Amino acid sequence: MMKHAGGKIILIAALTALISCGAAERDERDSGPGAVSLFTETGHLQAVSSTGIVMPWYNWSYGQPQITFLETEGTIVDRGDVVAELDKSGALKALENAEAELEIALADLSSMKMNQATALEKLNAELRQRLSRHRQARIDTQRVAYESESKKNIELLELENAEIEMQKAGRKIESTKLVQVQELKIQLAKIEQTRSVITTAERAIKNFTLTAPAPGMVVYSIIRQDRERRKVQVGDKLHRGRPIVQLPDMSQMKAETAVNETDISKIETGQKVLVRLDAYPRKVFDGVITSISYTCHRKNRNSSIKVFDVVVLVDGTDRILKPGMTVSCEFLSTAETVTANP
Repeated sequence: MMKHAGGKIILIAALTALISCGAAERDERDSGPGAVSLFTETGHLQAVSSTGIVMPWYNWSYGQPQITFLETEGTIVDRGDVVAELDKSGALKALENAEAELEIALADLSSMKMNQATALEKLNAELRQRLSRHRQARIDTQRVAYESESKKNIELLELENAEIEMQKAGRKIESTKLVQVQELKIQLAKIEQTRSVITTAERAIKNFTLTAPAPGMVVYSIIRQDRERRKVQVGDKLHRGRPIVQLPDMSQMKAETAVNETDISKIETGQKVLVRLDAYPRKVFDGVITSISYTCHRKNRNSSIKVFDVVVLVDGTDRILKPGMTVSCEFLSTAETVTANP
């Protein structure tokens, strides 16, 4: 009986140890069979892709709009979600004024057309009167064909005067039409300009609600104000085109690090790397080198050490992975590679 009990205890202990080892391997994986740890460098996480949201274009006549709403930093948003709002009061006031101006301009256009039609009708009536007088003068000239020369001369003068008046009336109509066409063009241009102001204001009002163009995590942009660097906040007034929010895509992350020039011959693209989070040292992620810079640079301003920039693509996703987190990148190599690159 004691032997059976002892055997059970040993079996349970063995199973417990096996389970514990399996759990540790998921969090703290080793280099793997045939792999050799070459060296480790410190780096930081970044999203492979990120979308920026900037201050939209606006007309200076609206005033400089301030930020009235910002989605909480760290929030995961989908495409189309609202991430920021700007003060719309200036654009709304401009829209209201422009709509009132458009209403007046359209009424003026209608009144102008009526007045022009009335003026032309009056001129046409005057032309008809001149035509009638000209016809009568011609008849009178024919009627005195056998009268005295003095009487014939008088009627001829009347005919000439009637013809002059008729031509003047015709020219007046033509010149009036030209003036009216220009007046209409000017008025229509004013209407078009006012409509353009309305369209611009409507577009600004729509653009002042800033939505996510792609999924990502809300990260406030850094601005410089009063010689200090700080994050964007509600109440800020930014110039057009200035960044407000960044939306890193959290579905794929990368580690950016720098490798000493003395170690650069030991690595190549496609090489495996173990990525460890300083904040969660038991969390280890597989990675692969995707980019090695062609030129090196000083590690920092006060150092003479030269380094190459290296990008490591992190395999898999985890909600604990955040842009800017410090990581340790353990560069691996097989025994064969180590032999080839002593």
